[in-house]
Formats: sequence, structure tokens, C-alpha cells
Amino acid sequence: MLVNRIIFSINDHPEYHGLSLYFQGCDAVPKCPKCHNPETWDFDPNYFFTYEHVKQKIIDDLDFLLSSYPKVGFAFLGGEPLAPEHISYVSLLSMEIKYLFREKVDIILYSWRMPEDLLKEKLLKSLGFIDRFVLGRFDYKQLNVDENGKILFPASKNQLYLTVEELILYVTELKKEH
Repeated sequence: MLVNRIIFSINDHPEYHGLSLYFQGCDAVPKCPKCHNPETWDFDPNYFFTYEHVKQKIIDDLDFLLSSYPKVGFAFLGGEPLAPEHISYVSLLSMEIKYLFREKVDIILYSWRMPEDLLKEKLLKSLGFIDRFVLGRFDYKQLNVDENGKILFPASKNQLYLTVEELILYVTELKKEH
């Protein structure tokens, strides 16, 4: 699997300190202007790691975090976690994290895709173990900031922040419309 980095983070989850997995490779066309991770755009084979290596690193790091916190976050970012090259890893890894850690780990996924895209691309079944989603392209012209200039969550106002339950309701409504 193509992984740019795995880092401890206090910024990638809206509620919990946690761990973030940044995939290498983004399939958005065009790319989001002023993306904060342009170094993750290319599907560069120099970033290849075996799934077992990545999984073990994540398990070890989550164990470490859970020794200090009762609940932690885990974020899938990129690049693009839902690119065809990555989706099977997202599905398998989120399932294994939930199996091992249950509700102690809250999983969030960031994607340029919108719920309509998830439905059209038949990705929803692969995302059954994700707790939260930030969906939609980052748009620096719609930067979400407070009166002091601090960037809020999500980073751009056009992005949807949905729990898995909210995503299911959203998609159910989309299906009714079509």
C-alpha cells in the first residue's frame, strides 16, 4: 500500500487526540487549489509498504495512545483514501481497528468525494466501520475561520461533516430523489 506518513495528531479529529494515516496518491481531477498536502498527489511506488507493516505500526501507536487516553481518534487522509488504489486497505484496516479496539477508537475519513460520489461509485459497503466523514473538496476561497482567523472544522465551509448515521440518512434521501 502507498503510505506517505503515519503521525500522531491533535488536528485531524474534531474531538480526540489520535493517529493519522496519510495515503500517497490522489485521484481528484483537477486537484484542489492550495491543497495542504500536494506532496501526496502522485501514486509514487517509492512510498510502498506492506499492509501488515502499516497495520502493526498503527496497532502499536494506538495501543500507546490508549495507555494515556480513554478514547482516541484515527484519521484516513491523503492523498485520497477512497482512490481505487486505497479503498480495499481503508475497508480492511478500519474493520481490523474496530475489531481490536471497539469504541475506544473513533475513525474519521477525509475525501474530496461527496455522498453522491460514494453512492455512484458503490463505495458505501466498504465504509461500514468508519464513524465520521469529512466529504467535499477543500476550497480555500471558502476557508472556515472564526473572527480571530483561527481555522475551524472542517477547514472549508463547503465540506460536509457527517457521522455514519447522518451519511446513511443523506444517501437514503438521495436514493429517494432518483
